Amino acid sequence: VTTPQDYLLVPLINGIGAIITSLIAIYILIYKFKIKFRWQSLATIFYHTKDSTKLLLTSITGIVKDRTNTIVIGSVLGMGEVAYYDFVEKIVNVLSTIFYTISNVVFPYYNKNANKIFARKLLIYTTVIGVLLYFIVGCSLKSFILLFFNNDMLMAIPAYWMLGTLFIYRHLSYFLGTVILISHNHVKDVIVNMFYSMFVYLFVIMFLGIIDCLNIYTLSISLVISVFFETLQRWYYCKKYGII
Repeated sequence: VTTPQDYLLVPLINGIGAIITSLIAIYILIYKFKIKFRWQSLATIFYHTKDSTKLLLTSITGIVKDRTNTIVIGSVLGMGEVAYYDFVEKIVNVLSTIFYTISNVVFPYYNKNANKIFARKLLIYTTVIGVLLYFIVGCSLKSFILLFFNNDMLMAIPAYWMLGTLFIYRHLSYFLGTVILISHNHVKDVIVNMFYSMFVYLFVIMFLGIIDCLNIYTLSISLVISVFFETLQRWYYCKKYGII
C-alpha cells in the first residue's frame, strides 16, 4: 500500500490474513489435537444457534451505532475529520479489547458461582484501572502523534478526551450485560436495553442535525451518551434483580 489508490488492498490483505490463520487453526485442530469434523444437519445447526440469535441482534445494534458515526462524519464533515475520528476510535477499540478480554475470562467462573462480591470488586478495580488508562493515554497522546504523525493529527486530541471515556462505559456495560445479566438468564433485558440505547443514539443524532450542530465532537459525545445510558439501565436491572 503506497498510494491512496491502493486503499482497497487493505481489506483484501486483512481478509487473506484471516483465511490463512483460519486454515492454520483447522490444521492444528485436525493433526495435532486429532479432532474430527463431520457435517451437521440444518436442524442440529438451528437447535444450537437459535439462542445466540438474540445476542446477535445486540451485536448488530452496537455495530450500527459505531458505523453510523463514521458514515455521518464522512458524509457531512469530510474525509479529514474521518481520519481524526478513526484514529481515536482505534485507540478506544484497543483499550476496549483489554477489558472485553477480562470479562470473557471471568465469565465461566461467574456463570458457575454467581459471586456478587467478586463481581463488585472486579467492577471497581477494572473501572479504576480504566480511568487511569484514560488519563495516561490522553496525556501522552500529543507526544505519540508528534512522533509518528504530522501536526494536523493533533486535532484528534480533543476528540479523544470526549470519545475516550467510551471504553470505560463499554466495559461496564459489557460486564453488567454479558457476565451478570445473561448469567442469570435475563437475556431479554439485555436485548431491550441495546435497542433503547440505539434509539437514544439516533435521537441525539437527529436532534444535532436539526439544530445544525453536527461535528466530530458532538458526534463523539452522542455515542458516549448512548453507551452511558446503556450502562445505567443495565445497572438498574442488576439492582432490580438483586444480582449485584
